[in-house]
Amino acid sequence: MYTILAAVTAALVVSADNIAPEATTKTKDEKNLNFLIPVIILMTIVSTLGSSLFLSIPFNDSVNFTLVRAFYGIGLIAAGFIIDRSHFIGSIVVLASFTYPLIATALLTGGSSNTVYLIISYICIGFFSVYRVTAFADIGPLFACVGLMISRAVEAVVSVISMSIDISITTQLIITALIYLPLIILFMIMTTRRTEPVKAELTDEQRFAIFSDNYGFTAREAEVFRGLTAGLTDDEIAANCFISKNTVRFHVSNILKKTETASRTEAVRLFTKS
Repeated sequence: MYTILAAVTAALVVSADNIAPEATTKTKDEKNLNFLIPVIILMTIVSTLGSSLFLSIPFNDSVNFTLVRAFYGIGLIAAGFIIDRSHFIGSIVVLASFTYPLIATALLTGGSSNTVYLIISYICIGFFSVYRVTAFADIGPLFACVGLMISRAVEAVVSVISMSIDISITTQLIITALIYLPLIILFMIMTTRRTEPVKAELTDEQRFAIFSDNYGFTAREAEVFRGLTAGLTDDEIAANCFISKNTVRFHVSNILKKTETASRTEAVRLFTKS
């Protein structure tokens, strides 16, 4: 199973360049940090409590834990590709996956089906493992490490408390459900407060090239228009382009027609606003 999983992973990595990811724009999430930290903490608590719920149920020998752990890797791979293509969709999938420990634990009664329940559980845990790193990595590389450290610390504390206190499965379910509610609220606030996409600043040369291309300027028209944007007179443009003054005016006339403007000033203003 692990050999097959490794082979699939290698194939996906090799073919990753051929997969067209969703066109996304990087966003500045610094303002979301105040919401991201509690979201990750609550997600970690729900995930850890969910795991302890499963461990508190006596499993029989029919549970194949080697197979179960292999599907954790599958969850990691699936989460990586989904979140890479759409971080928002990946976030929704992760959030939805946290309902599974509640549902599955309520249904578990022991038997051969336990392996199936645990497989799905570990796939969900794999999604969260990827999400908590990528969510902080969006802010900065250092935050990815910080986010993982926070998650592990919370996970350790919750695990120790769970093992130290004898709490019934029903009580654990109630606690997990109560924690899940503020998690949804914080998550919704965080996603609605995302800042505007950061647009890459274009150089003047790039802006001019895009503008000229959009309006179908010829090479000479683009050269004449560059002179207009620089505030040059017809004589100066003619001298720079080694053409006559009448030729300059001919090209200016074509530029005004293509940009559908009434004057040189209006054409230049159109460019500055682009």
